[in-house]
Amino acid sequence: MKKESLINNIIYIFLKFLYVFVFFPKYIQILLLILLIIIIIRENQFKIVISKEVIPIFLVGLLNVVSIIFNLTGEHEVNRIFAAFNTSLLWIFCAIIYSYVNTHSLDKTRIQKYSFVNISILVFFALLMIVLSKFGINDVVFLSRHLTRQDYLYGISSRRLKAFLLYDNLVSQMFFLSFPFAYSYVEKYNNRFFQFVFLILSFLPVIMCKSRTGLVLCILTIGLLFPKAIAANKKVEQMIYIFYGVIIMAFLSIYYRGLFNKINELFYARQGSNNARTNIYMKSIEKTFTTSPIIGCGIKDMIGDYPYGSHCTYIGLFYKTGIIGFFLGIKGILNTISPVIKLPLQYKIAAICLLFMMLTGDLDGENWLIILYGILYGSISKNKLDNIS
Repeated sequence: MKKESLINNIIYIFLKFLYVFVFFPKYIQILLLILLIIIIIRENQFKIVISKEVIPIFLVGLLNVVSIIFNLTGEHEVNRIFAAFNTSLLWIFCAIIYSYVNTHSLDKTRIQKYSFVNISILVFFALLMIVLSKFGINDVVFLSRHLTRQDYLYGISSRRLKAFLLYDNLVSQMFFLSFPFAYSYVEKYNNRFFQFVFLILSFLPVIMCKSRTGLVLCILTIGLLFPKAIAANKKVEQMIYIFYGVIIMAFLSIYYRGLFNKINELFYARQGSNNARTNIYMKSIEKTFTTSPIIGCGIKDMIGDYPYGSHCTYIGLFYKTGIIGFFLGIKGILNTISPVIKLPLQYKIAAICLLFMMLTGDLDGENWLIILYGILYGSISKNKLDNIS
């Protein structure tokens, strides 16, 4: 058996114990990531090696540093300045780690296995939430992290799954990052029943976190992958998809008004959340165009309870790095995701879902999230396509 390098083993440990890493304070996380980057640079004979696909992502990080320095003259809280530098480092680190994974041989089965483990942990927490609710227990607190939080949907009090992450939308983001790799691991067993059970259970965390975007994407994903999970062969799978098409067209022709009303009702289910998001988006865009449209504002100061440029990866890019960084960021994200075109269906669907999740969440909202993105999508880069199933 080939002996794994130190960096490979560190990456495996990160994936395997991801749920341990998320509990570390952010300053510990960034220090550990700095150590990993130093080890990678040392292995590259003290050179920073960046794959061409992620040069735009690397440049976003550098541009963010420039933007922060350029905007230091204003009044900013010290912790927001540190947070801004932390975020800029994350984009740089993501590019470096992606490039390492892209150019080195990692065990794809281990990556898929650890992704399966992380999805399973989310499923366990979702089931735990359901079971505890039957006994009148609404929440569990561990190391100041919460299993659930209170929420109001359609004006009615309910609970949302946080799964001990900092905020509930991270559940959906972690899920859609890990899902295609986990599903590929399940497929290796060639057991239709196991695939079907996993497909249904794996979406339970997304449903229980009650992300409206995640819920819609969840339904679409299950619908699209259901034939793949149950069909005995490609011919049967194609017949099911044709049957799907006929049923969907018939349904839409009869119930399109009702469906539109349901989607509209879901959109307005959290009017307070909608108003807060709209306010953040509009104020962030307005401030960027007023202050520094070319290279952005750099530092995400607070607007009420939330930072400017938050709750949307794309607006966040524009706010932090302006017009230049926005287009660089979009280019880098599309570069890293585009190889899924040649991969199995679950990768295509999850990549599209992830792009939609970025409309309502921050890819760089947590240190571990964007690093997980760099590792997983680095493992399916164009250099790896011949070795992925």
